[in-house]
Amino acid sequence: MLVGGVTLSLAILAMDQLLNAFAYAAIYAAGFLASGGCNVLNAYFDRKIDASIPRRAKRPLAAGLVSPSWASKFGLALIAFAFGLALALNPWCLIAMASGIACMLIYPRLKLKLAFSSVALASAANGFSISAFAWFASKGYVEPAALVAGIWLTAWTMDHLLLAQLLRTGEYALIGGKTVPRVYGENTALIVASVSAGGVSIITPLLGMLARLAMEHVIALMVVSFGFLFLTVEACRKRRPSLAFKCSNIYIGLTPLLLAFGALTRL
Repeated sequence: MLVGGVTLSLAILAMDQLLNAFAYAAIYAAGFLASGGCNVLNAYFDRKIDASIPRRAKRPLAAGLVSPSWASKFGLALIAFAFGLALALNPWCLIAMASGIACMLIYPRLKLKLAFSSVALASAANGFSISAFAWFASKGYVEPAALVAGIWLTAWTMDHLLLAQLLRTGEYALIGGKTVPRVYGENTALIVASVSAGGVSIITPLLGMLARLAMEHVIALMVVSFGFLFLTVEACRKRRPSLAFKCSNIYIGLTPLLLAFGALTRL
């Protein structure tokens, strides 16, 4: 739901005029189905690893409640539907989505062997594939605001992934995963997460200005983004990644709504 909501919000931010109902539904559904399909396939690929980790052992595939064959077919079917919707919107949407899905499927494998490289790759792929998809679906082309939106999402994703790795350090130790906290230390992961949050807080109002939002909406984005930065830095300083992770989730749930609302009032 999160990916679909962010994608739809950015598409609304990009548009110069209202789209038809099918376009809105297709943009949201495409992001939702693609994300869901990737999650199912990642659970299929990681079912043996999940079975060896107490928290994950209760997942349907790891616990043997769902057939691996059925799960793989279901995941592929979700992605196929997402591809169909992307193609119906714009052929370039299909290319943007395919690149994002490829990296979402590769990342869980890479984080077992690479540390920072896997986080950087997954963050950039998530950020730029979603922003490109949104602009192609809404306008048919990309513009500077799409690049800024991609950088914004990349910075947020990096912050989010690093905090998730900090929360699951013990689990990754069980399977020998070469995550950033395990390879470079928890302090490094906390610092990079804080810096990423700083990038997010700076880029957010810039994105609003490039999208020609009213000044009051830009100010609201500044308040939310710098509040997110303050809470994240404080949580990291006190070595409380769980609190920082919650702040990250709240931020990415609230900010796209503010962007979309500002764009709708601009029309």
